[in-house]
Amino acid sequence: MLKNGGYVLIHHSNLANDAVKIQSEKSERWNENPHARSLISAEDVKYISEKHGFAVVEQCLVDWGGILNLDCITLLKKQPKSKR
Repeated sequence: MLKNGGYVLIHHSNLANDAVKIQSEKSERWNENPHARSLISAEDVKYISEKHGFAVVEQCLVDWGGILNLDCITLLKKQPKSKR
């Protein structure tokens, strides 16, 4: 289990980002997309992470297989749970 203040590094797809241009339609089926990328974006990962108690430290878009910004590397930090 990751302790509060611990870090997570994730390399993930950014295919759902509107700025990513590919020659075919983007599919919900990952195996139909270039380089088998899932239909998720850096913004989606940020939203999900923050909902689950992580702060996004940094996101870096990465060109992959000749496609600009197809991937993203996200660095997260686990935040302590707030007391209610």
